[in-house]
Amino acid sequence: MKFNVDSIARRCSRLVGIGGILRDYCGEVKIIFSKALGEADSNLAEMMAVKESLLIFSVSRWNENHKLLIESDLSNAVKWTKHPIQHHDE
Repeated sequence: MKFNVDSIARRCSRLVGIGGILRDYCGEVKIIFSKALGEADSNLAEMMAVKESLLIFSVSRWNENHKLLIESDLSNAVKWTKHPIQHHDE
Protein backbone atom coordinates (compact mmCIF):
# COMPACT_ATOMS: atom_id res chain seq x y z
CA MET A 1 0.00 0.00 0.00
CA LYS A 2 1.21 3.51 -0.67
CA PHE A 3 0.56 6.76 1.17
CA ASN A 4 1.25 9.91 -0.88
CA VAL A 5 1.69 12.83 1.51
CA ASP A 6 2.26 16.53 1.06
CA SER A 7 2.12 19.85 2.83
CA ILE A 8 0.95 23.28 1.73
CA ALA A 9 1.76 26.74 3.02
CA ARG A 10 0.00 30.04 2.54
CA ARG A 11 2.20 32.39 0.58
CA CYS A 12 1.98 35.39 2.91
CA SER A 13 2.13 33.58 6.24
CA ARG A 14 3.59 30.55 7.91
CA LEU A 15 0.21 28.80 8.13
CA VAL A 16 0.52 25.22 6.87
CA GLY A 17 -1.60 22.17 6.34
CA ILE A 18 -0.95 18.54 5.49
CA GLY A 19 -2.73 15.84 3.58
CA GLY A 20 -2.37 12.34 2.30
CA ILE A 21 -4.00 9.57 0.35
CA LEU A 22 -3.60 5.83 0.89
CA ARG A 23 -4.06 3.52 -2.10
CA ASP A 24 -3.82 -0.23 -2.48
CA TYR A 25 -1.84 -2.07 -5.17
CA CYS A 26 -4.69 -1.56 -7.68
CA GLY A 27 -4.74 2.20 -7.06
CA GLU A 28 -8.02 2.07 -5.14
CA VAL A 29 -8.30 4.87 -2.58
CA LYS A 30 -8.61 3.56 0.97
CA ILE A 31 -8.00 6.60 3.20
CA ILE A 32 -7.71 10.35 2.68
CA PHE A 33 -6.70 12.86 5.35
CA SER A 34 -6.11 16.58 5.62
CA LYS A 35 -5.28 18.66 8.64
CA ALA A 36 -4.45 22.27 9.46
CA LEU A 37 -1.29 22.63 11.56
CA GLY A 38 -1.12 26.36 12.23
CA GLU A 39 2.27 28.04 11.94
CA ALA A 40 5.26 25.92 10.92
CA ASP A 41 7.96 25.73 8.28
CA SER A 42 7.70 23.49 5.23
CA ASN A 43 10.16 20.87 6.52
CA LEU A 44 8.22 20.42 9.76
CA ALA A 45 4.92 20.28 7.90
CA GLU A 46 6.17 17.59 5.54
CA MET A 47 7.48 15.52 8.46
CA MET A 48 4.14 15.91 10.22
CA ALA A 49 2.44 14.58 7.07
CA VAL A 50 4.73 11.53 7.15
CA LYS A 51 4.05 11.05 10.87
CA GLU A 52 0.28 11.36 10.40
CA SER A 53 0.32 8.76 7.62
CA LEU A 54 2.25 6.35 9.85
CA LEU A 55 -0.19 6.87 12.72
CA ILE A 56 -3.22 6.37 10.50
CA PHE A 57 -1.79 3.24 8.87
CA SER A 58 -0.74 1.76 12.23
CA VAL A 59 -4.36 1.70 13.44
CA SER A 60 -5.85 0.65 10.10
CA ARG A 61 -7.10 -2.83 9.28
CA TRP A 62 -4.33 -3.19 6.68
CA ASN A 63 -1.35 -2.75 9.01
CA GLU A 64 -0.96 -6.43 9.95
CA ASN A 65 -0.83 -7.97 6.49
CA HIS A 66 0.35 -5.17 4.17
CA LYS A 67 3.60 -3.28 3.79
CA LEU A 68 3.53 0.51 3.56
CA LEU A 69 5.38 2.79 1.17
CA ILE A 70 5.27 6.51 1.93
CA GLU A 71 5.92 8.93 -0.90
CA SER A 72 6.87 12.54 -0.15
CA ASP A 73 8.29 15.24 -2.41
CA LEU A 74 10.57 16.74 0.23
CA SER A 75 14.01 15.12 0.18
CA ASN A 76 14.73 16.07 3.81
CA ALA A 77 11.62 14.21 4.96
CA VAL A 78 12.86 11.08 3.20
CA LYS A 79 16.40 11.44 4.62
CA TRP A 80 15.21 12.12 8.18
CA THR A 81 12.78 9.22 8.09
CA LYS A 82 15.45 6.79 6.88
CA HIS A 83 18.16 8.13 9.23
CA PRO A 84 16.50 9.89 12.21
CA ILE A 85 19.70 10.11 14.31
CA GLN A 86 21.81 11.90 11.70
CA HIS A 87 21.42 15.61 11.17
CA HIS A 88 20.92 16.91 7.64
CA ASP A 89 21.50 20.54 6.80
CA GLU A 90 20.09 20.44 3.27
